[in-house]
Amino acid sequence: MPVSVILAKQQRLMEEPVLHDLKLIITTYNALAACQTPADQGRHITHLLGLFFGQAAPSLNRISADELTAFLLAVPIACGLEQATSKSSGKPTDWGYLYAHLSASFGWTYDYIDRHIKMSQIKEMQGYMEMHPATHLLVAAYLGYEGPQHNAPQAFFDKMRAMAGKPHPTRH
Repeated sequence: MPVSVILAKQQRLMEEPVLHDLKLIITTYNALAACQTPADQGRHITHLLGLFFGQAAPSLNRISADELTAFLLAVPIACGLEQATSKSSGKPTDWGYLYAHLSASFGWTYDYIDRHIKMSQIKEMQGYMEMHPATHLLVAAYLGYEGPQHNAPQAFFDKMRAMAGKPHPTRH
């Protein structure tokens, strides 16, 4: 859902970005928080404005301080992200894992995910995917594979070989 903001005394809509643009926005937004100079801040804010509004982005010197604050507070909301809270993990998104999961679950290419999928769509699919897991997840659960955080991959393959009655290729 678009977020409405006033910039340079004009109402503008911030559309939710696709994942390709979202990654750029997150990088720029985080860089803005670490800026040491007003010039760096201006460069990052101008980049954010361009990512949301393209060529129609207002000039930074035409935006009031209150408008700029409202815009910066609206960025996570427009992106389909939650505002940072004390409960936030603070860990960066593992984009590779997310893309691999979507690709394996739905058969989408990385390019399709990059150019067409939005974070709000992933959140909408999450409930369904929890109730109806993808086949590869069901097979892994059926075979007892719990992932590297619970069970080393080698142990999984050893278990599979044992079930098939084949010895480990390096053990005799």
